[in-house]
Amino acid sequence: MKKAILALKKLVKHRKGLITTFRDKNQPWHLNNCELSSKMAEELSIFLSDEVKYLEKVIRSLEVKSTKCRHPKKDRDKCGETWYCMNCNSDLD
Repeated sequence: MKKAILALKKLVKHRKGLITTFRDKNQPWHLNNCELSSKMAEELSIFLSDEVKYLEKVIRSLEVKSTKCRHPKKDRDKCGETWYCMNCNSDLD
């Protein structure tokens, strides 16, 4: 579960970088005075902003979900050094 949360956080960070790049007025698509490419960049940044909001909600729900597991011990497995529940996929630290 921790790896999934970490991967989502990295994805959010990457998407925020793309949003900043698309909105940067010094980028080639804004300098050519081409309204179409400028408009496309702005629409892409809006789309990515919405995606970031949704991903952040997913991250929050996954972080809240990592509470105490109440499944039986027979449903536990070990991945590397970390124990996890095979039913709810929660890390059992």
